[in-house]
Amino acid sequence: MKKLAKFASLVSRLLLAAVLCAAVSAAYGQHHRRGAHRAAAAAVHRPAQYDSYSREEIDGKLSDLDASVGARLDAASQAMGTRLDALEKKQSAQWWIPAVAAAVFSAIFTLLFKTISDRHQARKAALETSMDFVSQFSDDDWEMAIGDAMDDLTSPERLKNPDSFKRIVHVGNWFEELARAWRGNQLDTEYIKRNDLHNHAKAFWSKLEEARRACEADTTNPRSVDIARLQKDFWKNLQWLATHVT
Repeated sequence: MKKLAKFASLVSRLLLAAVLCAAVSAAYGQHHRRGAHRAAAAAVHRPAQYDSYSREEIDGKLSDLDASVGARLDAASQAMGTRLDALEKKQSAQWWIPAVAAAVFSAIFTLLFKTISDRHQARKAALETSMDFVSQFSDDDWEMAIGDAMDDLTSPERLKNPDSFKRIVHVGNWFEELARAWRGNQLDTEYIKRNDLHNHAKAFWSKLEEARRACEADTTNPRSVDIARLQKDFWKNLQWLATHVT
C-alpha cells in the first residue's frame, strides 16, 4: 500500500512538472511574439523618433516578465508539492488502519466459527450420550433388572438378601450416572424426557425413600442405615434429578 502511494505521488509530480514546463515555454514564446509584433508595427506605422524603448530594453522587460511568471509557477509547484507530501505522509501514517481492521474481523470470524462449531459438537455429543442411555434402558435384561430392583425396594425382607441389595445398588448407580450427565449438561434432555427416563429415575428414588422409612420402622432390619448412606454420600445427583427435574 505504501509503495503504491509513493508511485502515485511520483507520477503526479512528473505530470505537474511537464505541465509547468509547457506553460513556461508557451508564456515565453507568447511574450516574444508580442514583442516582435510591437516592434514591427512601430517600424511600419511610426517614425523611428517615436520609439519609446530600445531593443535591449524590450528584451529586458520580457526577461523580467518571464522571471515573474516562472517565479509564480515555481511557487505554485512548490505549494502543490507540499500538499502532495502532506497527503503522502497522512496516508503512510494511516496504513495500519486497514491492517488492524482486517485482523479484528478475522479474529471475530474465527471466534464465531469456533463457537458455532463447538456448540454443534456439544449437541451432537449430548444426543449420542442420550441415545446410549436410552439404548441401555431398552435392553431386555436391563429392563428386567430395574423391575426386580423396584420389587426388592417394596419388600423389607428382600432387602436383607445381599443379592437383592446388590441389585439395588447396581441400578441406583446407573441412575446416578444418568443424573450426573444431566446435571453436567451432557445430555439432550428433551430426548431423555421423550423416552421417560427421568420419570423412571424419580420413581426409583421414591421407592428408595419408602424402603428406608420401612426399614427404620423395623428395628431388626439394618438396611435403613445402608440406604441412608447411599442417598447421602453416593447418589446426590440422583436426589437432585428426583427433586428438581419436572
